[in-house]
Amino acid sequence: MWEIDGTQVTLGFNKQVYREKYRRYIREFKSILENRTYQSAPKAIRRLFDYFGCVPFFRLGMDVFRIPFLEMCRYFSKIYISEAYYSKSGSFYRIPAFAYVLAFMLQYDEKTGVCSFGMLSTYAKEYRITLSQLMNEEFEAFCGAIITDALSSSQSIEEITKKISLPRVTQYCMDFAPELAEKTLRTIASGFTDKRKSVSLAGLQVALWGQKGCGYAGDQCDPRFKCLIEKIVQEEIDIQKERFIRENHLEMDIRKDVWNIYRWHGGSIALNRIDFTVINSESLRLEVKYCMIHRLNRNSREDFVSSVAHVLNILSNKNPNIKYAADITQEDARALFMFMETDYLTLRGNKLNITTIGNIFSYCSYLIDYLMCDKRSDDIRSPRPHTNPFTQFCFVNLSDYKVNTAIMPEIVAEKIDKHIENLSMTHRLMYRIFSCTGMRMKEVLFLKEDCIEPSRYENLSQIKYTPYKVLSARRKVGLEDCHRVLIPAGIATEILEYAQTTEGYRKKSGLPYIFLNAKYHGKINVNSMCSFVNAINKLLKTHQIKDENGKLWHYTTRQSRKTLAVTLIENGASTAELTYWLGHLTSSTSMRYYAEVRQMKLAQLNTGFFKKQFDLLLSKQQLETFTEEERKLLYIDFRLERRRVEFGFCLLLPAGGICQNRNSLYNCVNCPQFCTGKKYLSYWQYIWDEQKAYLEEMLRIYEESGIKEYEDFKEYRKTKFLTTCYQSVVEAIQNGSDDT
Repeated sequence: MWEIDGTQVTLGFNKQVYREKYRRYIREFKSILENRTYQSAPKAIRRLFDYFGCVPFFRLGMDVFRIPFLEMCRYFSKIYISEAYYSKSGSFYRIPAFAYVLAFMLQYDEKTGVCSFGMLSTYAKEYRITLSQLMNEEFEAFCGAIITDALSSSQSIEEITKKISLPRVTQYCMDFAPELAEKTLRTIASGFTDKRKSVSLAGLQVALWGQKGCGYAGDQCDPRFKCLIEKIVQEEIDIQKERFIRENHLEMDIRKDVWNIYRWHGGSIALNRIDFTVINSESLRLEVKYCMIHRLNRNSREDFVSSVAHVLNILSNKNPNIKYAADITQEDARALFMFMETDYLTLRGNKLNITTIGNIFSYCSYLIDYLMCDKRSDDIRSPRPHTNPFTQFCFVNLSDYKVNTAIMPEIVAEKIDKHIENLSMTHRLMYRIFSCTGMRMKEVLFLKEDCIEPSRYENLSQIKYTPYKVLSARRKVGLEDCHRVLIPAGIATEILEYAQTTEGYRKKSGLPYIFLNAKYHGKINVNSMCSFVNAINKLLKTHQIKDENGKLWHYTTRQSRKTLAVTLIENGASTAELTYWLGHLTSSTSMRYYAEVRQMKLAQLNTGFFKKQFDLLLSKQQLETFTEEERKLLYIDFRLERRRVEFGFCLLLPAGGICQNRNSLYNCVNCPQFCTGKKYLSYWQYIWDEQKAYLEEMLRIYEESGIKEYEDFKEYRKTKFLTTCYQSVVEAIQNGSDDT
């Protein structure tokens, strides 16, 4: 037991060593600590450690000379942390253990374990705890200092993040420099606005620490930092909503080849990037820019550039003399039309349909009209066109060339309902709303939280929505903005429950819609219709949902509206009822559905229908001459067997008069108005066999009589012809062909 400076401590030592020598080393240890000699002569500490041994060394330091000893430990910890940080392999995903500092202080090789700090666990656990806390304090102080220096000098903290890790960076930012962190974040966020770039959590992270998607999840980021960055991003989004659309005119600079034009999309803004570099000719590009400024000032659609770019490139490539729009002649326009109609192929290898060509020529005509009119900008120095070569092309009834939206077959709808639970809750609800209301895409996306209202009917509620497509027309005739239709109470309950799940998004963004998401790295947006359609088509592909013809079905949102309209018509809905349900302002639009249903019913009375009902084979050419009413009468005649002839039925129209050859089987079998089926196969087979036997007997007689040139005999030609006809009928029935 030693008493040193009033402190008793047990120290074991070799009795063969003189006590005075041991006492002298203790005094030397005290002198080194108090005078901080270890800073200039660190080898003295190594010598004392070797003399005392690990446990006595720490007992003297922690129990007797605690304050100067801990000060020495801090000194070497700072040096070790600094050197480790700036080394090439330095990383601090874990705080270094004090054993590494001890090895560094005593100049041991830390890998040999000669002075393992774990030896102290047997004697004094509190030593380990105290020194570990010291290590944490020095580590945090060092990291906080370099982060503060980086933020105050506006330097990137990307490299710091790579070494310290994102969770610690966000923690130390809030512990040591919360004001600097907020200032830095606001500066970066405002930089997005100055560059007219939409700000987001992901973009801010990339600008801050250079790693996109580097772990912004709540369990990896300090909650205080997360709240701060989300607050700053949302505030900057509000600023951008106010500035970007108001400053669109500043972006319309003819010296710039790329314009970032923003427009409203619900309660948020959407970017439309207009790239003029797709136009090869600089002179034509300049004219299009002036025309685009004119269109944007009139709030016209922004797809004008992409529509005319390919046309202008084709014209300038085929005719190098075209430098300006005024150089385009009628011959150039005609050659362009012929090329786009016959030779032009899209990126998918398809030819352009006439509707697309008509729209493209309409845009080109608009460009020439602008350059010819008095409203063209005075800054345009290009020659003024005298004529518009595109006006000679008049595209009428383009709507007749559009491919009608397909009606979803019942077999497809049933299979989707069977696997609908595989969809997300959002997409599942959207599909059900489409199916039972027939609403348009935008009308579903922008449903508001108060969209459900009670109705006077049991088990039914009302859904209130804004029909944006006819909104201006509704206002002109004095109708309110909202339209209401009935929906099942079960779906209404689902909508209300889903609205509760997105209530937090509405509070953060200030948007009133229920279909919101924050999957784009925290930025709250209205759900994307593309993601919904892709999810449905992925479901169709995964479960191989096909139509009656075995073809994989492709879903679009308009199919639900069309299918609902057809279902209403088939169940006896009047024109007025259909007009109200679909939100039309006039019955003319609804009448199109009725006309299409009539065509659909006519198509249903096809060859397959008659084959299924009567087991008869009819060709498409035979039925094309019958109208819908005539096909219905034909069906009745077949049922009553009014058109029965030998071995089949006659399709002669009433307007065709009486058949002049109805008593001759020869004329029926070769008549285009004759049809037969499988139940007559045995008879046809018998007649064919009899006819073949008759033909063979005739040939035998010709051979016995020495007659060789019998091909022109009338009797032979008739027999041969009938044999061929009977054979074709038998084969057609056996193969199930309609070409009888």
